[in-house]
Amino acid sequence: MSVVTLGELVDGVYGDADPQMSQRELDALLQGVDLLDVDEEIARIFGRERRRLRVAGNLIGDMDLLIGATALRHGLTVLTNNRCHFERIEGLAIESV
Repeated sequence: MSVVTLGELVDGVYGDADPQMSQRELDALLQGVDLLDVDEEIARIFGRERRRLRVAGNLIGDMDLLIGATALRHGLTVLTNNRCHFERIEGLAIESV
């Protein structure tokens, strides 16, 4: 899981009516999950895709783009309920949840 995804999940924890319960649920979800940092290759994929999307007039948010770049770098599939942004990233495997 991208550290960027973790950041989005933690944001959700603190927006929940019961943050302590949500934090426990998140901690349980993260058991055995490897966190993937942003490295140089991810930054390069991000920059290349961001420029391509900007030129095409289809720019998406930086967080989604970093998550997508991480998945591309590691050959992973993005699980999302927001396909419309991730579908714009060339070569990215996506699965709806």
